[in-house]
Amino acid sequence: SCPVLWVGNVNLRKYLIIFLLLTFIIFLFGCTSEKTDRKDAKSVVEEVSFPVPRNNEPVEGGASSPVRMTYYFDYQCRWCRDFEANKLPKLKKYVENGTLSITYQNYAFIGKDSLRAALGGECVFKNYGLNKFLAYHSAMYQYQKTKNTGWVTDDLFQTIAEEISFDYPSMLDCMNNKTYLFSVRKDTESGRLNGITSTPSFIINDKRIS
Repeated sequence: SCPVLWVGNVNLRKYLIIFLLLTFIIFLFGCTSEKTDRKDAKSVVEEVSFPVPRNNEPVEGGASSPVRMTYYFDYQCRWCRDFEANKLPKLKKYVENGTLSITYQNYAFIGKDSLRAALGGECVFKNYGLNKFLAYHSAMYQYQKTKNTGWVTDDLFQTIAEEISFDYPSMLDCMNNKTYLFSVRKDTESGRLNGITSTPSFIINDKRIS
């Protein structure tokens, strides 16, 4: 079974909320990752050493949420797709009631399609904001295909642009010119510094789950 996290010095009501939510998140996570690619892989929970960047990043939920989850993903990760479809929606009610915030961080490590999709996401977020980014993020997983087959094409980007209404030519230029390559690399490096080696992985209140 997956481990339960210990949470520090907070009042009893907040402690119970955080304890139950963290346990629920670990249960939803299902102990699967792209690196292990095994359904019986066990979660690892460890303290992180480096601060996770949250400024100018896609964040759902308020800054004062007692539970802060950073979600590291790769657009080619099949377990991320499963998390997005079946588990993340169950967490949204906690975002809506102010208990949970979710910071989205690229961990684009599987291949060229990972990087290309991540660059597109950064372009959409930086130019159109959180809601368009979340729509792009969801669409990429809906259209996910076999890893490293060149599936993140200009045509796919145009299809998503038409579905969620962003300017295709300018965003295509942004993606192809790797305008936000530094941002993608910064996300990935922050994960590596904190021991992230697989996706999906999470940092929750300075504890890493991977």
